[in-house]
Amino acid sequence: MYLRSTNITLDRSLKAISQHLVLTRPLIQTLDAIGQAASSRTSDAAIAIVGPYGTGKSTSVLNAAEYLCGELPKKISSKLKLHGIQP
Repeated sequence: MYLRSTNITLDRSLKAISQHLVLTRPLIQTLDAIGQAASSRTSDAAIAIVGPYGTGKSTSVLNAAEYLCGELPKKISSKLKLHGIQP
């Protein structure tokens, strides 16, 4: 399956991105870090996602938004729970 580059503005409502999500170790670590920062009691948490073109930075951000809003597909949420991450 071919998908064009992710555009954060245009693809926010595109559910196909998370439906075909492959949970890689870097993505799991990113979602875990974002979840920990979001649940932190301090307001000074920040995360930078840095990498070369085509490595999934924008896709990770869209998936993180779905994660924080509780909108990830059930199969993805179940896989995250196996890694100790509560969606």
